[in-house]
Amino acid sequence: MSALPARGEPSASSRHRPGLPVLLMWGLFLLLLGPQFLGAALLGASFAQRTGTAMAGVLLVVAAVYLLSGPGAVFVASAVGATSGVHYRRRGFTIEGCAIGAAAGVLAACLASLWGEGLMALRITDLEFLLPFYSSAGIPLREARAALDLMVYLSPGMGALQTVLGAIAACIVMEIAAARKAGRAIRALPDFRPGMGAAYITIALLALNLLALNARVPTLFV
Repeated sequence: MSALPARGEPSASSRHRPGLPVLLMWGLFLLLLGPQFLGAALLGASFAQRTGTAMAGVLLVVAAVYLLSGPGAVFVASAVGATSGVHYRRRGFTIEGCAIGAAAGVLAACLASLWGEGLMALRITDLEFLLPFYSSAGIPLREARAALDLMVYLSPGMGALQTVLGAIAACIVMEIAAARKAGRAIRALPDFRPGMGAAYITIALLALNLLALNARVPTLFV
């Protein structure tokens, strides 16, 4: 029989309980990736609890994400939050849940990009605020605009990567918050080998997205 901790000594679970600074750090990381991913974590926690108060908070989160980042971000946040939250309620924190949330987020981002919305459908007008920074660095306007054109051209792939990172981070934040509430340690993730199927699906989605955006992608090499 294992020995009980001495009086005044914290238990093993409480010693490994994630602190508030850890939760705030991950929340800030989500916010830097995009408000939609912080919203996805909040939505996922709401779906995982499935209480009246939590579900009422869904509407507030959706409204906040819409005001901050637009309808495309709401689409991604809802897809990631709903899929990862339902999976978390049924099976807890697993690598499969992270993968499901990431796949749903990329699919939602691809669909949103068809309407010119989201991280995978950047436009020059979305990036023009960077021009003053290029000018202050002494970069000619022609080269600065060429750099912005390149960002627009690469936005499907860069947006997909950002969405995957944001979805996984949102699942981690859900687990940190749940562990703090339950007073336990964070569950470790086992090794996960999805095989080449996941890579082929992602490549196919990006190819279809590039074909759809090809009509409005600027020509870089003329």
